[in-house]
Amino acid sequence: MFRHGPALLSRAAERTALTRASIFLPHLKREYRGVFSVFAAMVAVSMAARADTPPRAAAVHAVPHPLSAERIAALDDALEEICRRFRVTGLAVGIVENGSPLYARGFGVRDTRSGAPVTAHTRFHAASISKTFTATAILQLAEKGQLAIDDPVERYLPDFAGSGITLSQLLTHSAGLADWTRAAGTSDEAAVADYVGQVARHEHAYRPGQGWQYSDADFNVLGAVIEAVSGIPYPEYMQRYVLDVAGMTESSFHRPQQGDDMAWPHTGEIFVRRASDHPWDRVFLPSSGLQTSVTDLMRWAAVNLHRDDSLLSAASYDALFTRRLDTAWSGVAMGLGWQLEQRDTHWLPRHPGGEHGFRALLTLYPDARRAIVILSNGETTPRWEIRGVIEAVLDGKTITLPQPPALARYRWLICASVLAFLIAGTIALQRRRSRQSRHARVEMV
Repeated sequence: MFRHGPALLSRAAERTALTRASIFLPHLKREYRGVFSVFAAMVAVSMAARADTPPRAAAVHAVPHPLSAERIAALDDALEEICRRFRVTGLAVGIVENGSPLYARGFGVRDTRSGAPVTAHTRFHAASISKTFTATAILQLAEKGQLAIDDPVERYLPDFAGSGITLSQLLTHSAGLADWTRAAGTSDEAAVADYVGQVARHEHAYRPGQGWQYSDADFNVLGAVIEAVSGIPYPEYMQRYVLDVAGMTESSFHRPQQGDDMAWPHTGEIFVRRASDHPWDRVFLPSSGLQTSVTDLMRWAAVNLHRDDSLLSAASYDALFTRRLDTAWSGVAMGLGWQLEQRDTHWLPRHPGGEHGFRALLTLYPDARRAIVILSNGETTPRWEIRGVIEAVLDGKTITLPQPPALARYRWLICASVLAFLIAGTIALQRRRSRQSRHARVEMV
């Protein structure tokens, strides 16, 4: 009975629309009847499609604790339904619980052209989650005595002479640097030095340490500091001293290759389409260049939850996750590189990522030694709501599924309406011109 319910509802909706159309059809002028019939059919199709959509905020039954097979199935079903509702191209989700991997699944496709499925090993562009890796590299160099986080930037990058900006201000987005340029697919190594010089000369948004503004420029400059101090190009340093040490064998800051198990970006929030290019940019690697899988990002989460001393000392982890200043976002403060989200009396380290065709979110729950990882190759992905669903499953609460925005739900009806009116307008204009032409010929006779 349930299996056939939506189909029956769709046919009923179609019949209703066509019946209503037949009532008004005889009263229309003959030249508009065809257009109105087309419009009524479009509305019927839209109503039928809408009838297949579940009601708003449909609740799924509460599942028992802990993560039994039943709860895993409930989570799978919820994520698949979210992907369907929001037209998510591809999604990978990972959960770390008690410091160990608990769940890693892929949904959808990594590329609509190939139809290849997303797995737990598919590489995604992690965007701004990359900043947490750059912060770790800076603290590694500090542990080696090669720099101090309160050092002035000009000590390592002369272009910043007289700026008064410190490394810690860059790490907390309080340096006053603004994002006046965006990633453009640059692959030239020399472009890094040009970019640093331009950032240093560009007008600052505010005096260093006197404000807060989220900025990719802060971390792109930190990447240049890493290169200047270590003498190694940023991608190589990160591979050798961060990714390899963390055991992240599926991750890289190098340009992704088409032959990899790589997710391709898909853009648009109303109408989703495959992007023509990938957002990788040599200059922006320190702020947003990481390519990684959900499996590897779970490893990164576990390393930070365990405070693994092969990467950093306990004091350095404390520095990363200590609240240093409040941001312009309600309930969010800054550590070093990591955002800290307030939950009652706790501060959860997190970092979202969003760039051309990709969305991502990494959240740590230190007290529970838990982490939630979300990676997607689309812009419709409701990452914050997905995190809420996962939290509900882990905590044994009722799952409430999110609902897409009204504009997205009714997009086909809106398009059908616009198209019908355009057709009607075009026909009316043509008929008017035809009448004018006939009148003109009569007058000439």
